[in-house]
Amino acid sequence: MFQAIVVTRNSPGRILIRLMPGLIFLLEGIQKFLNPEMIAIDYVQRMGFDDPSLGVKILGGIEIICALLILIGFLTRIAIIPLFLIICTFLYVIKFPDNQGMDLWIQKLKLDFCLIISLIYLFLYGAGKWSIDRWFTQRKKSFYDPI
Repeated sequence: MFQAIVVTRNSPGRILIRLMPGLIFLLEGIQKFLNPEMIAIDYVQRMGFDDPSLGVKILGGIEIICALLILIGFLTRIAIIPLFLIICTFLYVIKFPDNQGMDLWIQKLKLDFCLIISLIYLFLYGAGKWSIDRWFTQRKKSFYDPI
């Protein structure tokens, strides 16, 4: 089971794809701690949290932890799941209710679409050559290979 989760292909270019969602979610998570009232109070209130400041801290903490896991390439597929749920919930709660026309909607959705595609790509193909997941799969293969 663990082997299926961490298996990844030998592509060094995947580190560039890990950088986009990793850095964006890391910076967003840090912003939620530095400026919680300006960043996500409305989003957290619409999600139904009784205490919006606590909800923002929980959300920021999840984003920071998962982003760091993606950046180092450790348990990448597991770290993607909460981030994917966060961005899909954000789209449903915040961006879709706006009835401002298709042009503005597409303009606002560009970054979110790129994040979703990069998360799906990493979920399907793994973290790549320069990742802890890759190190685990190489170590497992050499451990179980017959002498």
